[in-house]
Amino acid sequence: MIYRVSAAMLTTKFTLKLISAKLLAVLLMFRSQGVRESMRFLSYRLNEDFHERRLGIETARFISGKDLGHQNPEYGAYTPAPYKALQYCLDQISIRPGEDTLLDYGCGMGRVIILAGTRPFRRVIGVELSPAMAEKARENIDRSRRRLKCAVEIEVVDARAYSVPDDVTFIHLYNPFNGETLAKVVGNIRESLRRRPRELTILFGNPRRFEEMFGDRDWLEKKDFRWFYQNTGYGIYTFRP
Repeated sequence: MIYRVSAAMLTTKFTLKLISAKLLAVLLMFRSQGVRESMRFLSYRLNEDFHERRLGIETARFISGKDLGHQNPEYGAYTPAPYKALQYCLDQISIRPGEDTLLDYGCGMGRVIILAGTRPFRRVIGVELSPAMAEKARENIDRSRRRLKCAVEIEVVDARAYSVPDDVTFIHLYNPFNGETLAKVVGNIRESLRRRPRELTILFGNPRRFEEMFGDRDWLEKKDFRWFYQNTGYGIYTFRP
């Protein structure tokens, strides 16, 4: 009995210390960042945690390109797109149930393909260069299986070598790469459109480099752009065949 009481007391003390540390961190943030920015950050964190728990997945991490083993400097780090931005973009598009297919370049741990999989697509495809990240995404897919409304697939392949399936009608990118890699990927998209002419919508997070390279092309129409957080904006574009 004495041992149990002592263990409970130790657990309580540890919990109180943890809560105190978190409260102190919040107070310091309010002091350094101000009320407005602090409230924005807390709102962001609460929204992120809510959706991670709702879907039963773990995707909220930052991993550098070096730690991912990327040899090509044009490939960026793993940073998951904010749920708030993803929900907005998915709400803006008209999905034909059982007909449309979404492709996510740089699917990482699977946040986008799982969230999209809760919508009535025909199928959702994730393209990922890192085998380790793809395996983590598969684990997350298994955890969220009961919430999925369509097939969710993962292709472990270099995006430059990936031939875009001709049933893809929506593409998502959260700034996964730039430079010649981005140019090659866009070329692959247009090649798919030449094989099977169709309208295709792209959801692009932080599209500055994308617009610098392709913003003046007559086959690309910008439909929408919105900022969500200080460093996250999304553009919605339509590719014409």
